[in-house]
Amino acid sequence: MNEQYIKTAENYLQGVANSYGEGNLEGVITNGNQLQVSFKSRIEGRTRDIDPTEAMRLRVHDPLWMLARQWQMGEFRGNNTGTAMSVRCAVRYDDCSSDPIEPVTEQINPCIDFLARIESAVYFLDLLKSTQEGRDLAKTLRLWLIKQFPINWEAVGALVLPNAVTKAEEMKLNRHLQNYAKAYKGKIFDGAALYQYLSQDQGKAEASPKAASPLERSLMLVKSKFIAWFEKKYKPASSTNQHWQAADLCYTVETEVAGKTYKSDNYQGGRLSWYTFDYELKLKGLNELKPGVRPVLEPIPDQVLSLPTPATFAAAPNKRLWQMEDRKVFMGNSVEEPSEANSVVMRYATMYSNDWMLFPLSTEIGKYITVKKIEVVDTFGECFSIDEKDRAGNKGQLGEYEEQWQAFTNSTVGNRKRTLVHGLYFAPQLAATVEGKPIEEVKILRDEIANMVWGVENVVPDGCGGTLDANLYATRLGTIVNEHNKAGEPVREPDTITFGQNTGPVVEKVEAGDTPKAKFTYQLQSSVPFNWIPFIPQRLQTEESKNLPFFLGGREIILRRGKMPCYIFNKDHFDLLAVRPQGSIMRPVLKLTKNGDHKVKEEPMVIHEEAVQATGIRLTKNYQRARWIGGKTYQWLGIYKRQAQTEASSGLVFDQLKEK
Repeated sequence: MNEQYIKTAENYLQGVANSYGEGNLEGVITNGNQLQVSFKSRIEGRTRDIDPTEAMRLRVHDPLWMLARQWQMGEFRGNNTGTAMSVRCAVRYDDCSSDPIEPVTEQINPCIDFLARIESAVYFLDLLKSTQEGRDLAKTLRLWLIKQFPINWEAVGALVLPNAVTKAEEMKLNRHLQNYAKAYKGKIFDGAALYQYLSQDQGKAEASPKAASPLERSLMLVKSKFIAWFEKKYKPASSTNQHWQAADLCYTVETEVAGKTYKSDNYQGGRLSWYTFDYELKLKGLNELKPGVRPVLEPIPDQVLSLPTPATFAAAPNKRLWQMEDRKVFMGNSVEEPSEANSVVMRYATMYSNDWMLFPLSTEIGKYITVKKIEVVDTFGECFSIDEKDRAGNKGQLGEYEEQWQAFTNSTVGNRKRTLVHGLYFAPQLAATVEGKPIEEVKILRDEIANMVWGVENVVPDGCGGTLDANLYATRLGTIVNEHNKAGEPVREPDTITFGQNTGPVVEKVEAGDTPKAKFTYQLQSSVPFNWIPFIPQRLQTEESKNLPFFLGGREIILRRGKMPCYIFNKDHFDLLAVRPQGSIMRPVLKLTKNGDHKVKEEPMVIHEEAVQATGIRLTKNYQRARWIGGKTYQWLGIYKRQAQTEASSGLVFDQLKEK
């Protein structure tokens, strides 16, 4: 370093020291060709004029001071200060399913009620009349089918109390069904039973008499069309929906996309999106992680040219120095609740927000997107290439806990910290749907007072295409049961009991007028509305699971559907009955016994305890309709899970003394 330059620097720094104080300048040190300057405090400009207009203009009066300031702050150490001007992206698109994912996932089969039986019978007759041979036999065939497949209008599948004493009274509560029976009884056959008969492969010839062979031939004329129509309308899903999990009260979805398996285990109905799915690593997917192995016949990626723009977000620092903030988001509020997440967000917003750029990437729903390569060209004409192997999270770039940082991708099932895929599954989701009125509605609530969980039915089907108010139904049925049981109340004669000093109790009959009336009444158990179905904590145990403490999936208990008792007076005694649910949500599997006594056998229903939230759950079953790409229309029946309300009380108490 020459003496002339050193002298100039010393004179300049001496002037700075005179302006800002001797205590702020430690000295000038010459070491070979290096000039080092150290200050004890920040060097900032200040105005001595009352009017700040000139200072706000930020005019540079001393370029040498500005250069020294930049050198002091280390701004001359930048290796590339160019700005991104253009981005070229190579993207690979893989087609997913051509159908929207919501109808496929949520689709469940409707219940075969009286409306379905009659509608299918009418449709079969219309098909038969459309043929030349069947048109002449339609009337004769209808009378024969009524005898062969009559509708059982006294089916007990939807009765709350399947008992001969209350059966007639309970059937009267469903006026819709009574009017339905009056209109169609003896005039139409059971179309669902006919479907079961035609869908069987053997036994058809033995089922019909020899004289009915022409009728049998007429059945075969439209057999295939009728079976296809019935299965499409009433059996669109499998025999039991594989997606709806009754124990977890949600859907489980698994789909195959571009040779990869994606799974969602907590879908509550409504909308499926890319963040709903997680990547499930299977045996056939292990080769995807090996370097150098590429799929066969991989399509050529599309080239997309875009212009990058700075990333913006609410409360981001303004790029202009004196531009006022919009104050939509105030970062200072996060100081009151300090956390690592708040610190990261504030540091990103204040220090690194200018380092991010965005460019648009257009795609279509139902695509699996993989970014193969990105090329960025800056203002100096330099091209920077980012290959898919250089993405964050590859080997040698993992975090402290082997986590991988990526935006807009799917995590791995069983290990949320690892990201083993570099693509984005853009699920074929619907834009909007039209929902019908609920045909079933159930609330699952916690009752902390009784220490139980209740399934409360609010809306239930009436069996002929309509619905019933389950609360009103239960109230009226409870009134009928109470009035009926009054006939069985015993008539007690008044008596009194005396106790001697050395003798046992002595019962003495007295006149009714001489006996004082009791002020209190003892109640063993209070009543619960019939539409409240209990779920009891239970630990199932079998011989195989006796020594396995985690055979319930690590759970200590599960919630099993119970039965509230109900006593019905029958001549000279009381029958003990179990209150049954009416809707299909609370009894997903319902079977009739084989001995012909028309008794219903219900298979047990269990719910995992963690599935019942403290705020309560509302399960709604309704029809939905949507239009897909190309104008195709989808209609399906599904269950939607929502929050219901806070805790509820059933009023169930034991051993009470009540004032008369």
